[in-house]
Amino acid sequence: MKLKRQTRFAKIGTKITVNIGHKEKVLLKNGQTVIIPLDKEREEIYIRQWRSRRIEVCDQDVYLIVDNPLNVILFWSSIVLILISHLLLSFDSDVLWWSTLIGMLLLASSYLTPRCHFKKLKKSN
Repeated sequence: MKLKRQTRFAKIGTKITVNIGHKEKVLLKNGQTVIIPLDKEREEIYIRQWRSRRIEVCDQDVYLIVDNPLNVILFWSSIVLILISHLLLSFDSDVLWWSTLIGMLLLASSYLTPRCHFKKLKKSN
């Protein structure tokens, strides 16, 4: 199985841990490609992060680890909403309070969504 990491926003500068089965793990830097020989015909892999989806792979599969766009959109929209509301609205405004609350909820939900996921490049035989 071939596995490549191609992320722009998720864990910039750090390695992503991919667990293979129950015993093996691989650490991937951004842009790194690794070929993993599998012991069994079908093996389960997953990215070590909260709420990561487990997938079954075979030896001929090629997977790409990419950014989750929902995570990026939620994070940056929360930052923009909080900054713009604090710059443009008066501090005794109810709209400021509600926009800050919505921004904090967006920020919390971006923390709870997976930062990256698998994308299949080549079908198995």
